[in-house]
Amino acid sequence: GYSWPGNVRELQNVIERAAVLADGPVITSAHLPDRLRECGGEDSASGEAGSFKHAKQAAVTTFERSFLIDLLKRHDGHMGRAARESGVDRKTIERMVKKHGLRELF
Repeated sequence: GYSWPGNVRELQNVIERAAVLADGPVITSAHLPDRLRECGGEDSASGEAGSFKHAKQAAVTTFERSFLIDLLKRHDGHMGRAARESGVDRKTIERMVKKHGLRELF
C-alpha cells in the first residue's frame, strides 16, 4: 500500500482531476499534481542522501499543508486575513494553496 497525506475527499478530488486530464482510459503520473510526482520514486543512485532529501521534502510538504489548512480554517478561507496573520504575502498563500491542492476545501 501507499500512504496518502490527505483525507479521502482530497484523494477523490485528485483522482477525478487526473481522469479529466487523461487523454484516454489510463492515468499516469503526468496527470497528478506536482507535489505527488515529486514524492514518487526514490533515486537509488543518491543512496542515503536521497533518503534524507526525500524525507525532508515530505516533512516540509506535510508541515506546509497542515499549517495552511489550520490557518485558513481559522479565517474561514479568507486568504487576505490568513496572509496577514502568518506574515506571508497573499500571493504566496495562493500559490501554496494551489500547490497543495486545497482550493476545493476553501
